[in-house]
Amino acid sequence: MNDMYAPPARGAGDPTVAFAAAVELLMRGIDQLRAAVEVDWEAPAAQLYREEVAGVALAVARDLFLLKEAMRRADALHAAGGPG
Repeated sequence: MNDMYAPPARGAGDPTVAFAAAVELLMRGIDQLRAAVEVDWEAPAAQLYREEVAGVALAVARDLFLLKEAMRRADALHAAGGPG
């Protein structure tokens, strides 16, 4: 990352070489900026994903508990000779 701020290589005063070096530095800077933006977006997205997964896991656990409770009650009614 430190070489991003290095001056472009000089090629015996050739403006084409200097321009190519400047473009290369610009492209590296753009790549580094893109990488930084991806990290900034990835962290909040990962946090939101973890929160959503935790919410879904909680809902599934709650539904499983309710299902088991309903099955227990149905078994109790059936054992007592109730409908079913």
